[in-house]
Amino acid sequence: MDPINNDVWNIRGSLKNTMLEYVTPYKICIVILLQEMCLLKSNTWRNFHFRQPVFMDEEESKPIYRRDFCMLALHLIQSPDMEYEEFLAVLNSGKYKLYPDLVDHFKKEIQNLLKRDVGSIMDVLNNIDRISLEQNSYDALIKPSSKLGLFLRRVRLFFDKLYFSQTIAMHKALHAYVHASKPTFPAMDMELSSIGDESEIKASHEGPVGLWSKRQLELFLGEQAKLIQTGDALSPPQLQAKIHDVLTGNPDHVEAHFVSYMNCLRSREFCGAQESLYHYFDRRNPQCDEETKCRGLCYAALNLSILHSSFNHKEEAMFALKEAITLAHESNDNVCLQHTQAWMYKLTNDQKGMLIDRSRVKCEDLNLNYLYSFGLQAYAEHAAKNSDLPAKVFGLLSKSDVVNCQHSLLDLLCTGHAMRAALWAMYGRSELACLSAQLLLHGQASSANGTEPVVIAVSNIALYFTIQGEYGLAWAVINHGKERAPDSKWWVWSESVLCFTESLHRGLWGLAKEAVDRLAAVDPIEALLRESELCFARGDREGAERAGRVALEKSSDLSVMKVRALYALARALPRSAVLSLTDAYHIATHFYVDYWAALIALEMGNIQLEMGLPQQAVKTVEGALLRVLAHGSWSDISDGLVLYAKCRVATYKNKHTDISEAIRLLSKVRIVVLINKLYLTCTIY
Repeated sequence: MDPINNDVWNIRGSLKNTMLEYVTPYKICIVILLQEMCLLKSNTWRNFHFRQPVFMDEEESKPIYRRDFCMLALHLIQSPDMEYEEFLAVLNSGKYKLYPDLVDHFKKEIQNLLKRDVGSIMDVLNNIDRISLEQNSYDALIKPSSKLGLFLRRVRLFFDKLYFSQTIAMHKALHAYVHASKPTFPAMDMELSSIGDESEIKASHEGPVGLWSKRQLELFLGEQAKLIQTGDALSPPQLQAKIHDVLTGNPDHVEAHFVSYMNCLRSREFCGAQESLYHYFDRRNPQCDEETKCRGLCYAALNLSILHSSFNHKEEAMFALKEAITLAHESNDNVCLQHTQAWMYKLTNDQKGMLIDRSRVKCEDLNLNYLYSFGLQAYAEHAAKNSDLPAKVFGLLSKSDVVNCQHSLLDLLCTGHAMRAALWAMYGRSELACLSAQLLLHGQASSANGTEPVVIAVSNIALYFTIQGEYGLAWAVINHGKERAPDSKWWVWSESVLCFTESLHRGLWGLAKEAVDRLAAVDPIEALLRESELCFARGDREGAERAGRVALEKSSDLSVMKVRALYALARALPRSAVLSLTDAYHIATHFYVDYWAALIALEMGNIQLEMGLPQQAVKTVEGALLRVLAHGSWSDISDGLVLYAKCRVATYKNKHTDISEAIRLLSKVRIVVLINKLYLTCTIY
């Protein structure tokens, strides 16, 4: 048996109050750190333990030292017990700017404490009163009513209840804590209400389990639940180990199961998430009345539906959602009912507009501002997909922004910017899409609302640099995004599109094909469209037609993808190009996809030119070229200028003027190609 554990004493109160407080080696180290800081702040190291006086100069008395030390102390007293090496790592992390030599004096005091007998630890705790109550010397740092003052008083209060044999055990535990690489955290714990009552003493022979007070549990779980949403939480294995530690010592703390559910959900671990969710709702309010139990089951079914939806189990999600709606009606819970309705119009396409309208009206009546704003954004997305006017779509987003600003809904505000970026990209306004992405990054940096906005914003900016031929900048942006959100699968999409575009424009067919294969794992339709583009550039019209046709079959419900698939088919099959281009142009104008409408018009102008209709061709090209010049990539701009130069030559009236203009246009294209190192794929021109 471990001799260290033989020295561990466990004191438990016998009253009903279950608020436990612990005196642990970790907390003794915090007390020593506070003591050293107070001695330093007294303007001179007093004759304490036979030290020589050391005065602080003006540089060492900056307010930043005091501020950072207070933040450090608050972090230490609110955190669960940590190992001594981890404790020192926090002090030396550089996150907190501490007084020079403070950490060294702390280490020396710890070593001096270990060299002396058990009376040294009693002296440390006896000095607590002097630290927190000597107003003349220490009121500048610690006051009895402050957080640190209350912490010191509680430690002293519980230490006074220890027997002498327990004090000896604490001294031995401190030795083990400092010298062991993975020390057991022995502790003297007692109920707050047991002060003044005789407590039962017994030796603990259990394995090492971290000690958590109720306050530490609530703070830790609350922080991790928030940080999981922002992407800054502990790694999934570390957090799961902490949760296991929590549940081992506190099996009745049901909130830990829900944090475990969130942890498994972000790791895409379905079985663990489902089991944790079941555990949470099984143990939550076990002795409540029927109405409360029905309401709990309602939210359990709703969360189960969300879980299935996250893993794209649509049938199971709908089944659980219908059960949640039934339970919400039985318990007359309108709030839960509105949440279920919000997920209903996310999971179904039938009568979606009507569902969103009803939900928005009811949420506004119930002052459910979050769901009301979410409904506005969902309706804007629905309107854009159903060819409503862009003015109406952006008007809905503006109303959502007003609600978000009025009620500080920062995550929905970031979602609004993300939707704007996506909509501008769909409408073919690359500059405005990039601007919205930058606003999204700015809002996300100031509010820390998760990793998804980072992925969306960085992907949009990287795509903008890609189409502008700034491949180095695009790679730098993607690498920066991967540092901020390393777990997102969409970096594969961004990297693959960037690698494909760069390789295609430089004639590196093998690298382009590898990029297409990687892209197929995350976006099959996009991969098919890129494969068709690659085959066309290589002169493989059959391969381009085959990939374009498969993409057309799979993109029947996606307007932009359908336009791109028809465009790819038109380039691959010149004989039926007019029919495909006409269908694509109709869809593009119907859904206000202006940029692709302009590219289709250029293709039509090229066909008219080849058919011997130069007058019609030049009119078609002139009508579309401005949109390409304003929002297009350098490759599309080069193709458009070459085509326009050919049209000017074919329709010249003044030979010298028109040919000179054509030469000027071609010279501009040459400069663009040289600067951006483009492999000009305009062989059809």
